Amino acid sequence: MQFTEIILFGDVQLLLDTTTVYRLARELASKMYGRDLVTMSVSITLLNAVFVLIKRKATDEARKVLNATCQLNFQPMIY
Repeated sequence: MQFTEIILFGDVQLLLDTTTVYRLARELASKMYGRDLVTMSVSITLLNAVFVLIKRKATDEARKVLNATCQLNFQPMIY
């Protein structure tokens, strides 16, 4: 996924069905796995997907996405 696709996915998650949100979130996490650093936009998008899945009562899927998100190497926040 390119940066614009990540932002777009983050913006339209509430418009997508549960299966699509789960599938795209897992795909994004898989593509980011093993990278040296993952951007803040990726982490926000994945956490938004977790909240969308929880809102839709898909807690097992939300847990899987959250577990995959926790395995990523995020960039530190620099102020």
